[in-house]
Amino acid sequence: MNAHVEYTDLFAGEANYAWVKRFDFDCTDMTDLQIIRRAKSELGISGKISRYGFDDGCGMARYFDSTVLFITFSEESSC
Repeated sequence: MNAHVEYTDLFAGEANYAWVKRFDFDCTDMTDLQIIRRAKSELGISGKISRYGFDDGCGMARYFDSTVLFITFSEESSC
C-alpha cells in the first residue's frame, strides 16, 4: 500500500493550495501512527501537534495552526 501526502495552507478553514508539498511512500505494514509520524518527519513538522483529524477508511487529515496534512492511500483497488 502507498501513502500519498499533501501538506498545504488553510484559508477560512479550507485547504487553499497557495503552496503545497507532495510526496508518496510505501506504508505497507505500518500503523496509522507510524504513517503520520513518517509524513510529519519528511515535512519537518514533527514537533507540531494536530488539533483534530478524521479517518474515513480511505485517508486522514491532520490540522495544525494554519496548515493541513492530507494522507490518502492507494492499492490495486481504490477506496
